[in-house]
Amino acid sequence: MNKNRNLLFFLPHIFLIVLFFVIFIVLYFLSFQFSYLLTDIHLYKSIADNIMMGFIPYIDFDFEYPLLASYIFLLPRIFSKDITSYFYIFSFFNFVIVFFTSFASMKILKLYKKDINFKTIIYQIIFIFIFLWLLLLRYDIYPVFFVVLGIYFYLLSYKKQKYTHHVLSYIFVILAGFLKLYPFLLLPVMFISDIRQKNINIFLKSYFYSFLFFVLNIIFLFFGRDGVFYFFNFHSNRGLQIESFYSSIILFLSKTNIISGIEIINDGACWIISGSFLEFISKISLYIFLFFYIVILYFIYKKNDWSENLSKNIIFSFSIVTLTYILLNKVFSPQYLIWLFPFIFLLDTFSHRKNNFVSKIFLFIIFLTIIIFPFYYANLVSFGYVSIILLLIRNVLLFVILLRILYDFFINKK
Repeated sequence: MNKNRNLLFFLPHIFLIVLFFVIFIVLYFLSFQFSYLLTDIHLYKSIADNIMMGFIPYIDFDFEYPLLASYIFLLPRIFSKDITSYFYIFSFFNFVIVFFTSFASMKILKLYKKDINFKTIIYQIIFIFIFLWLLLLRYDIYPVFFVVLGIYFYLLSYKKQKYTHHVLSYIFVILAGFLKLYPFLLLPVMFISDIRQKNINIFLKSYFYSFLFFVLNIIFLFFGRDGVFYFFNFHSNRGLQIESFYSSIILFLSKTNIISGIEIINDGACWIISGSFLEFISKISLYIFLFFYIVILYFIYKKNDWSENLSKNIIFSFSIVTLTYILLNKVFSPQYLIWLFPFIFLLDTFSHRKNNFVSKIFLFIIFLTIIIFPFYYANLVSFGYVSIILLLIRNVLLFVILLRILYDFFINKK
């Protein structure tokens, strides 16, 4: 019986490896046929080339990413010289991380569930299949991997009562934050969990060691403070990106002639919408998010079942914070949806819903996202009606998922 259960656990992941080799060659030729899909790969290699020549990010050249991202770009460059070999190696490393990210999520389920929900694995495989080219051509899977490791070791620390696992969980999430900034928003959820479970001593130890790790990185950033200021200014000065939740509503209103004076322009980093009042919306978007973020943290703190439902509370809280940030951020690139993988597929299991509503809707969202970019992106930039409708549907469905998660987490007591 145990052998059959273990086979069910490993079989889908073996299938992932086979899937990778079947699709990889096709993906390779498609990517080079549509060369604009490789824009980020060229950028990553260019950064790696600078580092290989002895230049230091932030100090010797402008760097628009968090600190540890440079190591992700550098690793494939060590084993390659031309863009073709860099592409292959970068994609291969990414798929390995995708595999272990999915595997780690199943380990989270096995901590608290005797039987693995086979549908959860199937939905993850479908997601990987649809979103594979973005998973392979962007580095966003790396912070997700460390966040999932952080969740696993955090839950394991309470199950086995080992504070070393607790310290590791904080360090993994901080590592993720130095790859993409959004994981830093997840740390307060862990603080709240520790406080509500009256684990102040473990929390303080974890905070101390994590703070030391954080300081080691901050010291480096201090020496490159001019470049760090450029990094923050680069992102804070960006306008409303064309795919953001705000933009999808504004584009639809403009297309239906409810509002006027809207333009789509390229600001050098992405396509943005421009108009007389849109700069104001761009500036206040951060404050809109911070308001809802604080409100969400307040209600997370007020939950009184942290000890009884720790795994559900952590996974739901992380999903809510991440999805809220994606929806209320003024920039929304397709790869941001990778941030929700794979724990969004765990939500249905922990909420005991047999219809897998969240997983199914999220997969449909992923399908719409791929249709918009790359296939209908030129149509979107040129104010195409079809692409605007698809974008609005995609973003509204994300909002629907957020409402459903909020309901299951704060209201539904099943």
